[in-house]
Amino acid sequence: MKKFFKKIVLFFIFFTLCYQINYPVSSPLRLRTFIFNINGLFNNINKEEVIVANGFKVNKFNEKIKFNINNIGYNSHRDYHLDSINKGDIAVIGDSFVDSSICGIENSISFLLEDSISKRVYNFGVSGGNILDYNQIYKEYGLKNLDKVVILITGTEDLRYRNSNNQYSTEFSKIKLLDKVNKIRLNQMRNNTNYGLIQPYENVIYVLHSGIPKSQVEKHVNNSLIEIKLDRKYMYSDGHFNKEGNLEIVKNIIAELKSTDVQIEPK
Repeated sequence: MKKFFKKIVLFFIFFTLCYQINYPVSSPLRLRTFIFNINGLFNNINKEEVIVANGFKVNKFNEKIKFNINNIGYNSHRDYHLDSINKGDIAVIGDSFVDSSICGIENSISFLLEDSISKRVYNFGVSGGNILDYNQIYKEYGLKNLDKVVILITGTEDLRYRNSNNQYSTEFSKIKLLDKVNKIRLNQMRNNTNYGLIQPYENVIYVLHSGIPKSQVEKHVNNSLIEIKLDRKYMYSDGHFNKEGNLEIVKNIIAELKSTDVQIEPK
């Protein structure tokens, strides 16, 4: 068994190097997204998530859901091309709650929002991501040129601790093998919510959920803030939002868009 896992690790390293040589990853974010996608593939196999034909799969809750990896590597209902975006377009950024690998892209916040209004909505979900990834996505894909960008912050771990050397700690809590050895430091990172990491980008609406109080965030930015508190009926047993939960979020986003004078034309 050990030899088998060793071979798997060596294969993964070899495959990653070959991928990098043939398809260069232009930024750490894209490499990280690639690694998360590969990691998700192995996790899906472990959890008996079965790939079905024509862009569908069965998730761990035995639901048949739709998935589609777009031209820049995100699970999304539409591709993204920087040279063809419109000023009136919208983007949604977040972690696995936005990636929607559990509920499927046709039940995602982005898809349901686009289905409700006459605007194109792009999906940027990074499984395991945090505010540092969201900030980089915002810059890398020129999202300042869009009408609005919705960033979903689903917990205090999305706002990572920053150490005394001004270095952001983004990966440490994911290394579970080191949890016991570094328990004190790990707890310190998790307990030091750094609201200063939230950037006051002019066109951003922040959606706050699960322990992120609006009263704390508004001390740091003047952006539109939506505080979400959803009952368990709007979630899967693992805490991810189901279609009904995402619809509740969409309703709040549309209400906020209308309050900021964004032109909304219901479909």
